[in-house]
Amino acid sequence: MLTPVDIHNKEFSRSFRGFNQEEVDDFLDQVVNDYEMLYRDNHQMKKEIELCNKQLDQYHQLEKNLQDTLLVAQRTADEVVNTANVRGEEVRQAARQAGENLKREAELYAEKLKQDTERECKRKIEAAAAQVRAAVAEYERIVRERRQFVAKMRNLMQTELGLLEEAYDIMPDKVQERAGKADDVKAAVQSQPKETSEVAASGTAASAANESVPATAEQEQAAENVQADAEKKQEPEGIHASAASVAIAAQIGVTDKTVPVERV
Repeated sequence: MLTPVDIHNKEFSRSFRGFNQEEVDDFLDQVVNDYEMLYRDNHQMKKEIELCNKQLDQYHQLEKNLQDTLLVAQRTADEVVNTANVRGEEVRQAARQAGENLKREAELYAEKLKQDTERECKRKIEAAAAQVRAAVAEYERIVRERRQFVAKMRNLMQTELGLLEEAYDIMPDKVQERAGKADDVKAAVQSQPKETSEVAASGTAASAANESVPATAEQEQAAENVQADAEKKQEPEGIHASAASVAIAAQIGVTDKTVPVERV
């Protein structure tokens, strides 16, 4: 009988205008795969048939043993019957009873063996069915958990989308509000330099008038305190030192200390 290896190793001679070698090789590969599958199935079936035949032989042997036992019992009974002709009716009845007992025991043994075999087969079938039911239950549990997870994620995504939509609805109002505030600050900043320059000019004139009077330590300390207070206080328009602080510094005669004006 051919084996898959024989088919796989088979080589054909080449001739002019022969078949396409690639198609032949592909077909042989398919034949090898199919034949190997059939070969394995056939081999497995042969093993199963051999196992069944062995079990059948065991049953046949058991049946033969039972028949031999019955034959021996019958022979013994016959011998007892033959002897009973000599020994009398009592011995013959005892032998017949012994034969019947042996037959009954043999039948009971055969029935018990049959019931044990059926019980074992039923137990294996029930165990396999229980495993199948457990696998189905596990699969259903996994599917149920997956559906719950998908539903939970869907609800979460819908909630997040709702929050994003609300944020997009609110965002234009916030942008317009901040744009209005920025315009107000820009207008205030543009108007502030004019006021600062006017006050600084008056301060310069006052300082020119007081150039002949030297500044005392108390005046310098007062100017520094005014400057520190101006730096701590931040105006709404973003100016750290106000015009009033510049004028006060000029009036007390501190002409060499200027107050820096910074914008944010």
